[in-house]
Amino acid sequence: MSVQKGARVYEGQIIRAWKRPKLGSDKYLDYVDQLARKDIDFDIDDYKNIVDASSLQIIVAQRAIKKIMLDVNNEDICDEFENIKKIPYEKPGDPWRIVCLQFNKYITKIGSVSKQVHYFRNKLNRYPETLDEMLKHGTEEEWELYKVGKSIYHMLRTDFSDTGLKNLKFVCRDGIFEAVYNHEGKICDEDTDPANMGTYNYIKDGIGHGNLDVMPYHFYGNVPGVPSAGVYPDSEQRYNYVFRSATIDARTRRAIGPKRAESLISAENEKNRIKANEAEEARAYRADILKKWTGKGDE
Repeated sequence: MSVQKGARVYEGQIIRAWKRPKLGSDKYLDYVDQLARKDIDFDIDDYKNIVDASSLQIIVAQRAIKKIMLDVNNEDICDEFENIKKIPYEKPGDPWRIVCLQFNKYITKIGSVSKQVHYFRNKLNRYPETLDEMLKHGTEEEWELYKVGKSIYHMLRTDFSDTGLKNLKFVCRDGIFEAVYNHEGKICDEDTDPANMGTYNYIKDGIGHGNLDVMPYHFYGNVPGVPSAGVYPDSEQRYNYVFRSATIDARTRRAIGPKRAESLISAENEKNRIKANEAEEARAYRADILKKWTGKGDE
């Protein structure tokens, strides 16, 4: 098959770049849907056999997903892709969100995600690049600063995020975009901190979120080669930690001797003070950011 410059092969057909409507436009979504339905010679929505109709709808969704992924990964139109992905702070309309919401509908129609589709969501995610930008341009109507209990998978110890306790997780109100910023207000992404990065969601919450976003994360992690944090990270316990004096029971004290016992207690207390200081600093930091974000000093 001879393919001219600027063309792409899809489902065995040559698709010329100039025939593809602009990414994010209504015409583009119609184009994807029509291409996905090609060679299906009856109206799926009116088909009488529910089982067959459902199967065909899944085929249409799979084709549409493949086409959108092909376009987003197309290096020849990366400038167009980056342009519509920019957050429209001052411009009306949001073509990138439109593409993402339609993509999510195709995903929910299938009801499962492959490893490739799971990792592809990193290309769909969008956020202000720094905490300062979020505080300056973001609004409570558009973004929610999550409490610690809903941020524990994004507060892990890493070189980029230090203890992770000062990491802040923001989620857009329709639940699809996430942003996580470290203690310096820098974004955690697949390059800087894949263990803590904010992740795009195919479904906001509920069982669907668990099946399409959470479970694939536990299987595959956020990026290849970086495993998930497990089922119950200790982030919340570390964040809420307060100093506790170490103790050694009488039997152990007699067995190891008083000097050894005091030495162990002293060393353990030092560790506890460090943990308590880290937690106290993190709580103060979050309170300060929360005050800037909402004007309120507590959660």
